[in-house]
Amino acid sequence: MSDPEPCRIKQEDTEELIDVKEESEELNEDEEKHQVKSEEKTQSETEQSISVKATAVNSLTCTQCGKSFTRKSGLNDHMRIHTGEKPFKCPHCDWRFNSLRNLKSHIRLHTGEKPHQCSHCSKRFNHSGQLKSHLRIHTGEKPFECSHCGKRFSVSKNMKAHERIHTEEKPYHCTACGMTFSYLSSLQKHTLNCQNVTVKEESEELNEDVKSEEKTQSETEHSISVKGTAVNSWTCTQCGKSLSCKSALNTHMRIHTGEKPYQCSHCGKRFSNSAYLKSHKRIHTEEKPYQCSHCDKRFSFSQNLKTHLRTHTGEKPYHCTACGKSFRHMSSLQTHTRNHHNVMVEGSEDKEKHHVTSKQKTFNCTECGKSFKRKYHLIFHLKIHSGENPYKCSHCDKTFKRLGLLKVHERTHTGEKPYQCSHCDKRFRCTNVRKAHEMIHTGEELYKCSHCNKTFRYSGLLKVHERTHTGEKPYKCSHCEKRFRSSSGKKVHERTHTGEKPFPCSRCKKRFRDSRQLIKHERVHTGEKPYPCNACGKRFRQSSTLRAHTVNIHNVKEKMDNHSIHTTEKLHLCSECGKSFATQSYLNAHQKIHFGEKPFTCTQCGRSFRYSSQLNEHMMTHTGEKPHECDQCGKRFLKASNLKVHFGVHTKEKPYPCPVCGKMFARPSLVKEHEQIHIGVKKYQCLVCEKSFLRPGALKQHLKIHTGERPHKCDQCGRAFVRSAQLKCHLKVHAKETQSVLR
Repeated sequence: MSDPEPCRIKQEDTEELIDVKEESEELNEDEEKHQVKSEEKTQSETEQSISVKATAVNSLTCTQCGKSFTRKSGLNDHMRIHTGEKPFKCPHCDWRFNSLRNLKSHIRLHTGEKPHQCSHCSKRFNHSGQLKSHLRIHTGEKPFECSHCGKRFSVSKNMKAHERIHTEEKPYHCTACGMTFSYLSSLQKHTLNCQNVTVKEESEELNEDVKSEEKTQSETEHSISVKGTAVNSWTCTQCGKSLSCKSALNTHMRIHTGEKPYQCSHCGKRFSNSAYLKSHKRIHTEEKPYQCSHCDKRFSFSQNLKTHLRTHTGEKPYHCTACGKSFRHMSSLQTHTRNHHNVMVEGSEDKEKHHVTSKQKTFNCTECGKSFKRKYHLIFHLKIHSGENPYKCSHCDKTFKRLGLLKVHERTHTGEKPYQCSHCDKRFRCTNVRKAHEMIHTGEELYKCSHCNKTFRYSGLLKVHERTHTGEKPYKCSHCEKRFRSSSGKKVHERTHTGEKPFPCSRCKKRFRDSRQLIKHERVHTGEKPYPCNACGKRFRQSSTLRAHTVNIHNVKEKMDNHSIHTTEKLHLCSECGKSFATQSYLNAHQKIHFGEKPFTCTQCGRSFRYSSQLNEHMMTHTGEKPHECDQCGKRFLKASNLKVHFGVHTKEKPYPCPVCGKMFARPSLVKEHEQIHIGVKKYQCLVCEKSFLRPGALKQHLKIHTGERPHKCDQCGRAFVRSAQLKCHLKVHAKETQSVLR
């Protein structure tokens, strides 16, 4: 039965035996022992013209390259490499081969036969050489050693590619602009953006992994020429691109037609190439076939393993041309040049020197207009608008947009911290936090704000901070109209609507809306006081307490935030009173005092407030909610500040002294009230009898004498009192009466 489309071979099979010649050469290099029997012993006229000399009884040597063979048939097959003769033609397609062995292996692509099976994982191969290379994944064998640095490889071609780092050999050149590259993959990346190449391949997302696993036929035959072009080429009628085989052309044509016949059974995403689908499915199955031989860590894609191995070898192949610093990842180099040299670097090995200004395709969000270079970045971004969170935590039911975010989150439950600082023993849950921490050791410059020169360890924190200058608040609450600078701020706020408190204390089971609130609370149990005063050495649980201490005790006005303590001059001045503030938002909030603006109104009683936080606290007076509980005695308070003051009852701490007599007080307001004794001023006067008082609370109690109000009533006899202290004394009378009756 004839094949209606003889050259349509599965794309994923082309790597396996599309160029068997290369594999058979590698086997000769690996073993230098055996040659496979040829079933047809033919010899061309060209072969006869090249002399064969017998160097030993059972040894035949090629006069062109000096390679030795034990059989004449093996030498005959080898000589065709030099002559270029390919007498063996595939009956299914137009491909030709220099040996019958290579032809037989190729035919298995059409028949689907894979006779060689791995005894470890049952994976099958259609060539014994492929099986041998595959087995090294399981055995860890790496017989090929780099002569320059000693690094070892399981496949000789990987070693050869690696050695180009040392030799700086660049055998791959672009026929459009003449640029040269060390790797074929780099050339292919370049052709996607080269201004002289009209068509861009769609393989940005999974290109690296597909290349490493399954090269296309056009790659193997070097249709993007190394030195010249392929002998037999198939030309695309749409863009003029030449490909070496009809199957490669068929796959290429899908770029123009938009055809994507391969669909993911998990998420419905479609692909033009089965190899891309195969690689994509590992996201869902979490299959990780690539294992690190140093630390046993596993990866879904070979490119990720290659990148990871650099942490063990110390290899840093990406160099900054401005300062000479080297990096393991291209992304790290791009970040470095953008932040420190103000240079944009594009993602290929030679684009630092040769900037290509091409019309790069962008993917725009229809909701907010934001642009992305890659389609899958846009897909992830759209989940922000749709609220889709497909990945759910098995511990706390929290959901996430990405699988990677879920994995990092789950480590908060398991306590796993797989990333260790290369300079100290500290460990981290995710790599970006570790990288930021390592900057402390390396002294690498942090991310600097262009408005106020403030520095941050993370680029994300810098972005959020810069919004304090621009006023941008891109994140809107889904329940009300309030907007936020960061997504985390929005999430914490939304919990005030839903009542969600996902962070429980492991000691007292109290729950919190924000992880930072939990961290602060846990210090009550542990006694940790991480904020020391630089002036007197006293330590505090919270930065706000330290701030109050330095202002009131040492009269030092320091500007503090979540990242550091700064003593630099504040930048934003109030035009009314001259007071300065760290940010424009703080200044805006302050100026409401001068303008009398109170935009936040209570719907229950009509009272207005300057700040939403004041309104939120006030609303609790209507609901009766007292969210702040003392963990020592269980007493609850409306305000966190009242709870802090209450803590002094248990700790007996009185850090605020009277400047006149030295008497100590628990809070600054008590110091101010006490000072009135020394001054002799009693500014709170009764309008009925003109009696004066030091404190407003004392005046309030006094007024009850005139009004006749007695709010404190005894439950046992009904007698009422002006003060709660009077009621307490009265209750002792009943207690004594009860005791006498019991006797």
